[in-house]
Amino acid sequence: MLPSRGTNFTATTVAGNKIELAWIEPSQGWNESDISGYKIERSLDNSAWDDLVPICKDWRLRYTDINLTTNQRYY
Repeated sequence: MLPSRGTNFTATTVAGNKIELAWIEPSQGWNESDISGYKIERSLDNSAWDDLVPICKDWRLRYTDINLTTNQRYY
């Protein structure tokens, strides 16, 4: 069985065209798989996705995306 989703996801703008993503690891239910990592992707159109981090180990619950374009919507 797949693990639960992370909780308290936030996306915070930081100085100079960057955004910091953060989340809290979910607690594991008795019948859920252990989390081995997170895959972080980004899209400009919510259709075609690019890997930013193919596997982000579960101990790392924060990621900063850099070199973003002002007024561009990201998914």
